[in-house]
Amino acid sequence: MSEEGEDGAVVRRYTWFRYDVETQLEYVEFRYEVTLDARRSKRRTSVFSPETRSYTQEQAIDLYTAAGFGQVRVSKGFERDRASEDDKLFTVIGVK
Repeated sequence: MSEEGEDGAVVRRYTWFRYDVETQLEYVEFRYEVTLDARRSKRRTSVFSPETRSYTQEQAIDLYTAAGFGQVRVSKGFERDRASEDDKLFTVIGVK
């Protein structure tokens, strides 16, 4: 991704993602480069490793239950409809 600023500087963002199926962790790295007058003037790298962890519905319910939540409910995406077993994006709500 590249964008030019008012001063003619070009900002480029490089993104790298890796997902480890076994640990269910996502690793992310962003690198930013600012170029002014055809020479690189600044470079910055931000690493978020691991950034996120994925859970199955069963794992999420187990975590809520272990934390003392009751009436645990799994909804489809960010809606109120009950999630199906196949839904990968879901919201978990519990009462404590």
